[in-house]
Amino acid sequence: MKTRKMIGTIALIALLCALPGKSFAGTLGSDIISLFPNDTGELAYTDLKQARQFPWFPQLKEQMLPTKFTEFEQFLAAAGG
Repeated sequence: MKTRKMIGTIALIALLCALPGKSFAGTLGSDIISLFPNDTGELAYTDLKQARQFPWFPQLKEQMLPTKFTEFEQFLAAAGG
């Protein structure tokens, strides 16, 4: 199960790296970086706000997120959250 999630994460990162367009480096504050274990060798992050605009995003989201998360999202939407 752990390997499956890792493969999915790697596939998502590869897919996002393949997207055309501008990219630029940013920095994370030390308060965010301190949340990760000290032995973390590399850290990468992405803002999915722009990815949500692409037609392939709903399919990717369905494949990557657990069913319970989708149900929780629907619950929050119904509650007005």
